[in-house]
Amino acid sequence: MQFGGVIGAFNCQGAGWDPAERRVRGYSQCYKPVSSEVRPADVEWSQREETSAMADAASYAVYRCQTEELLLMTPHSEPIQFTLQPSSFVLFTFAPVTTFGGAAKVRFAPIGLVNLLNCGGAIADVEYGGGSEVRMKVKGAGRLLVYSDVKPRRSLVDGCEAGFEWGNGGKLMVDVTWKPEKDGVSHVVFCY
Repeated sequence: MQFGGVIGAFNCQGAGWDPAERRVRGYSQCYKPVSSEVRPADVEWSQREETSAMADAASYAVYRCQTEELLLMTPHSEPIQFTLQPSSFVLFTFAPVTTFGGAAKVRFAPIGLVNLLNCGGAIADVEYGGGSEVRMKVKGAGRLLVYSDVKPRRSLVDGCEAGFEWGNGGKLMVDVTWKPEKDGVSHVVFCY
C-alpha cells in the first residue's frame, strides 16, 4: 500500500497438522477467544520509503472491515480493543488524514475498495489539486471508501458525474467499475 497501512489479526488456535492423518485437524478443546488492541504505531510504516513519513501523521482514518466502521485516531488515542472468536480474523486499514483547500479546509483520507481484503492496495495515486479537489486512480471494481469531513459538491468517475453517499462520520463512497481497456484503473475526482 502506498497511501496507508494494514494490520490483520487472526485467531487460528485449535487447528494443527496431524502427522498420523496427514491433514489439518481441529482440536475443539483448544478453541478460545483472543483479545488484543491496535493503534497507528503498530503499522510498520518504516518498511517502505513511500510510507515512512506516514508514521508522523497528526491523525488517521481507520477502517475496520468486518464491522464496516470508520474511526478517527491520533497517535495518542486510546487503542482499538477487539476480541476474536476461534477461526476468525479482523483487518484494520490505516490512512493518514491530509488537510487541504483554501478558505474551507477539507480533511481527507483514501481508504480503498471495501470489497477487497487489502482495500487500500487498490489506491494507485492520490493528488490534491487546485485547493478544491482530490484526484485519485483506483485499480479494481467495487465500492470506493474515503474519509472526508466535508461533503463534496460532486464526484466524477472517468470524467462522468457519479452519485455518491456521504455521512456517518465522514464516510464518502462511490462505485467504480473494471475497465479492461484501462487495465482496470478508474479516475475518480471529488470536487469541493
